Amino acid sequence: MPTFFTHLHTHIHNMHGHTHTCTCLNTRAHKQLLESLQARFSALVLSQDFRSVCHKSEVKSVLLSILESMCGLASSTRIAFVQEFFTYLLPILQTCIKLLPLYEEIDDVITVVLELFTLVAENYIVFLNKVRCLLVGRFILIICNH
Repeated sequence: MPTFFTHLHTHIHNMHGHTHTCTCLNTRAHKQLLESLQARFSALVLSQDFRSVCHKSEVKSVLLSILESMCGLASSTRIAFVQEFFTYLLPILQTCIKLLPLYEEIDDVITVVLELFTLVAENYIVFLNKVRCLLVGRFILIICNH
């Protein structure tokens, strides 16, 4: 059964696939989705008890849902939204680096985190300014050395 975010991602992706739809609607929906995902991610991983509950199946499920939604957005975001999307994505990427040691034995979480970084590197790096490119590069080096 699809989650709310999977359904919303599909809706956003479909809107992006049809560029003749209203740009203001795309921008507003995209921004609302990004804000919601970032807030849910932050509330989850920055909670005081996250380390003690991070391996519970419900917590992993919510985390995976959020990260998969971010991957979906990363793969479907149009060039016009890259800078704004990266602004929301940067804190998530930074936190994902810190999640790697917690989930090093959990393949599905590691896989989604790596997928998110791969999508950012493949789809965004040419559109980001030098500072942001260096940040992504540094994150990837950290992951490779992990």
